[in-house]
Amino acid sequence: MPPTARLALASLSALVGGALLIAGGAKGGLGLYGFLLALLANYVPSPYDVLVSMIMAFLGFLASLGGISVLAGGLLIYFGRLTSGKFLVRLGSGTGVLGYLILLLLKGLGGLEAFRAFLVSAASSMSWLGITFSVACLLLAKKPKPKPEPRPKGTSEEGERTVKRLLRP
Repeated sequence: MPPTARLALASLSALVGGALLIAGGAKGGLGLYGFLLALLANYVPSPYDVLVSMIMAFLGFLASLGGISVLAGGLLIYFGRLTSGKFLVRLGSGTGVLGYLILLLLKGLGGLEAFRAFLVSAASSMSWLGITFSVACLLLAKKPKPKPEPRPKGTSEEGERTVKRLLRP
């Protein structure tokens, strides 16, 4: 099943972002996932806290791969595995859409000159360009809308059979 143009563009954006992250040497982080798992580890009983620690270690490993995780996520998105692909892109880039927008907002609150200086430095950094492409991938990767099934001839929208009345001359 070939992907839609939107998913192909999202996976291309992830591949470019992953390559830029690898070239820039940037690595992702667990962010909110790590915070929630660390909080969960405090409240989980003793035999199960090891499992939470192992999950955190595995996710930390995926995040430390950086651009490789983003590349793998882009390939998963291309093959239609949107949820797992977007998860890997978030881990590898270290941010999601909301975190990226909050970062831009915080830089913008510092004043126009500070925001402009941040944008110039971000545009000249391979790592920031890779993160930008990764966030663009997250915005583009949405599930395609299902095509409506054609209804059989002689039925209404609710699926009921319609009655045709013929007038005779």
